[in-house]
Amino acid sequence: PDAVSVTRGHSIRVRIRNFRLIGRDKEIGQTSVHFRSLRNQRELEGWYPLMGRTGNRDLEVSNFSRGSVKLRVQWIYTIPALVDYFVLMSERRLGELQQSWNGMVQQRNKIIESDQR
Repeated sequence: PDAVSVTRGHSIRVRIRNFRLIGRDKEIGQTSVHFRSLRNQRELEGWYPLMGRTGNRDLEVSNFSRGSVKLRVQWIYTIPALVDYFVLMSERRLGELQQSWNGMVQQRNKIIESDQR
């Protein structure tokens, strides 16, 4: 609860880099998500503009646009919200596993049918 009341000026910085096998990775850009926009403990999804190292969009310097990155973030700071999050993620995963199971059963049934012909 104390963390929620002192969100001003605090943010998460995300840096996007181009991975290289040889040499240093090139930084494409960075963006920030401010904690004040995450205070309701709900998932936030959106497009965030990429900025240069200085924090400026750097669009005035060149015609090259750094682009944007789509992020899905959530700040959970209470135990009940954390439990709700784990329940939600578990339900999603169980749904994915059930779909996979159903697909495998259908494939098995098709193989059995084709072998019987």
